[in-house]
Amino acid sequence: MAVFWPLVLCSLALSAFDQPALAASLGAGGIFGCWLYARAAQMRLDVDDEGLTVFGFTRHRFVPWADVVGVVAGYEGLRILVAEGKGPVLHSISRSRRSVSTGIPGFADAVADRLTEEARMRQTP
Repeated sequence: MAVFWPLVLCSLALSAFDQPALAASLGAGGIFGCWLYARAAQMRLDVDDEGLTVFGFTRHRFVPWADVVGVVAGYEGLRILVAEGKGPVLHSISRSRRSVSTGIPGFADAVADRLTEEARMRQTP
């Protein structure tokens, strides 16, 4: 229900305006804002026995463990390194500037190291 708070605010704003075009544009903006918020809230990384599934903002991509070379944390997010081609990026976990400037590993670095370790364990027979 918390996703729909922009609609409530837009409906309150709409009642204050007498111009229908302005009211319609505010309503459309509120609906679009709810959609953006809902899509951003669904960004995640699923880890299972078969591989990694990266759910991004617009699409999701599955990478089997056999294709995972490693995981690197960066400013743009966690990049899954694959043997061929460009790997997906998980934007919801990213490396902070503080961890780079101080040299102290952060949460994103720990997640990247753990996933790289897991990929290596699953690739050895």
